[in-house]
Amino acid sequence: MQRNIQPLWDRETLYPDAQDLNVVALVKDTEKYIYLYDEESKHDLLQQLEKDTGDQDLHFTWYDAAVLSQKVCHLAKEALQEHAQREAEQDNG
Repeated sequence: MQRNIQPLWDRETLYPDAQDLNVVALVKDTEKYIYLYDEESKHDLLQQLEKDTGDQDLHFTWYDAAVLSQKVCHLAKEALQEHAQREAEQDNG
């Protein structure tokens, strides 16, 4: 028997610009730190990582913040390279 499962929400409705969202995550023992951001909120994310290191209820360290910050910078660099490659292909095509 095949089931027709319908989602409770429509991704396009909730996140119309979802293709522009980035995700960085850290799993540390039983804790999970998941951050969603877009290019416009990248600076805010980096500030949030800093704030989270000072939160006594979290076991989020400066090292954790540095690892995720490095990942954010790496993703930004990849996005720039992909954009430049698409532009070069359009210019050549």
